[in-house]
Amino acid sequence: MVEFSLLSIYSEGTLTGIIVYCTEPDENGHYWIPALMIDAKQQGNGYGKQALIQLIALMRQTLNCKTIMIGHRAENHIAAHLYESLGFHKVSDELIDGEIVRLLRIS
Repeated sequence: MVEFSLLSIYSEGTLTGIIVYCTEPDENGHYWIPALMIDAKQQGNGYGKQALIQLIALMRQTLNCKTIMIGHRAENHIAAHLYESLGFHKVSDELIDGEIVRLLRIS
């Protein structure tokens, strides 16, 4: 059974989004971030990027993970740019379960 953890994203006391991550690796040793959601009214303010930066640091520290995977829909160019800016690289040019899947290697 996959174990998840959910974190709330706040800005100045206002809930702006949530982020979900797996606390156990998959069969290939990868940890997943299955969901990052920012309130539509709060998008474009950098909250998603800051949440991911903090989550990556948390996962590195508490889970000692070496790889993190995340997916997004092909038409979501904003997510693609965000993930690429943080070092997530496409694992395939083909869609996997309808999504582009990206991998981050942590040193």
